[in-house]
Amino acid sequence: MDENQNLDNQNNETQQSEQGQGSENQSRVHKFWPLALIVIIAGVAILIQKTPCCGIAGQNGQSGDGAEGIKQAQVSSSLTGIIPESRLAMKSFYGAEASEMSVENLQGEKVELAEMKDKDVMVVFWATWCPPCREEIPELKKLRNKYSSDELEIIAISFENQNKVKEFAEEKGINYTVAASSQSELPSPFKDIRAYPTIMFIDKQGKFKAVVEGGIGLETMEKIISL
Repeated sequence: MDENQNLDNQNNETQQSEQGQGSENQSRVHKFWPLALIVIIAGVAILIQKTPCCGIAGQNGQSGDGAEGIKQAQVSSSLTGIIPESRLAMKSFYGAEASEMSVENLQGEKVELAEMKDKDVMVVFWATWCPPCREEIPELKKLRNKYSSDELEIIAISFENQNKVKEFAEEKGINYTVAASSQSELPSPFKDIRAYPTIMFIDKQGKFKAVVEGGIGLETMEKIISL
């Protein structure tokens, strides 16, 4: 009988010990999971800042590669030294003449790319709901303040409702040209973008210099312009 009682006592002590260890492990998990969650959220935030906001339905990003009369151009080492090559899109258009393209700005005035020779041009495709696009706006405003309209033209095109875009632009104090257009009305490669934001850099000779997907900062913008 005593032996049975001793065995029962040992079993109870073992169970209590295991329960105590289990509670201690649960306490450790509860203690550290908020920190792990913070690390995960921070990582996601960094990815959002450095990658395109989202793809555009129906676009595969390949339409420019087979365009007639466009020769495949090698991406220069100076350009890949500024931004990762994975962020560079529509490479077959680099060095090619930009298509004639015109849009109507928010003031109802016609803006024609053909009239912008002898100056650098940035055509920015964006959306009011896109987080990286919103983060890029202050950088574009700084760029507009730094360069005169004789040196640089910035055209930001949204495929959203004009009234919505106009209200947003006024709220944010945007100081560069903004237009609301239908994607289907634009010529290639302007209508072939596959993500927001996308910036097309066009040089003073009216040729495509680079097409960058995802938000970039003022310093990167200036480096690409100066090439």
